[in-house]
Amino acid sequence: MTAQEYKNQCLQMALDISEFCHYQDRLLTQFSKQRRLALNEQFEALSGSLQFKEAYDALQQRCSEQEAVIRDISEKLREKRHEKIRTKGLSDYQKEIEYCIQEQGKA
Repeated sequence: MTAQEYKNQCLQMALDISEFCHYQDRLLTQFSKQRRLALNEQFEALSGSLQFKEAYDALQQRCSEQEAVIRDISEKLREKRHEKIRTKGLSDYQKEIEYCIQEQGKA
C-alpha cells in the first residue's frame, strides 16, 4: 500500500489520524519498552508504514553520517580561523620587533 492509498483509505473511513497517533502514543506509554517496540511494529504493519521503515532507517543513518561530516568540517574551519588569527598576531608582533630594531639602529 502506498502512502497515498493509505491516506485515501483513511479518508474513506473518516479516520482522524492525529487522534489515532495521540491514542497510539498514550497506549504505548503504558507498556514496557520491549512491549512498546512490538506494538509499534504492529501499528507500522497495520498502517502500511512498515514497508518504508528500511528506507527511512537508511536515510536516518545517512543523515547522521552527514551531520558527522558537517561537524568535522566545521571543526576544521574553526581551527583554520584560529590559526589565521594566530598567524596574523605573530606577523604583527614580528613587524613591531623589526620596527624596534630599526629604531635602535638609528639611535
